[in-house]
Amino acid sequence: VHQEKDQDEDKNTKENTKNEYVRELLQVYLLLHHYRQQFELPQHEGDSLFRLVKEKQIRLYQQWLKTVPLGKGNKPYSIATISRKTTIFESFLQFLYDKNYIQEPVHKTFIAAKVGKKDLPNRDITQEEVIQLLDYYRNNPIVHGFLSVLITTGARIQELCTTKVSDLTYEKDEKT
Repeated sequence: VHQEKDQDEDKNTKENTKNEYVRELLQVYLLLHHYRQQFELPQHEGDSLFRLVKEKQIRLYQQWLKTVPLGKGNKPYSIATISRKTTIFESFLQFLYDKNYIQEPVHKTFIAAKVGKKDLPNRDITQEEVIQLLDYYRNNPIVHGFLSVLITTGARIQELCTTKVSDLTYEKDEKT
């Protein structure tokens, strides 16, 4: 999770992403630990749980991901969520294999969960929704200003929150 892959700090995994990976891996560990019988993990006292994961456990885990009602509205996970969870666990198992912590390349047994355009939620905000938001907050200058900047620049909230005055520049439009 914390292994740097590039000399350029901006190209390495961000702290929020690392935290998400750790959280996800802890969830997988707790899931396998608490539902050991369901995932048919053998009992080996003192052995690492991840060393016990074989092809069968990967198949059971992926089947569990497709059917468990833990998604929005108590529905199964979306394909995007399944893809993210699968990728994180697969990458971790590959890391363990590359470091000789586990002896079998079980990471190669994952079935891909490819996310297509139809699988992604439409998060575009319509012009009418923008107007409604700005009208709703017209008497709150801070929120109205914040929303106006987000809407007109396309900046992310994180970018806006971490921007310093020294990051801003004035570009004079020569045409006007």
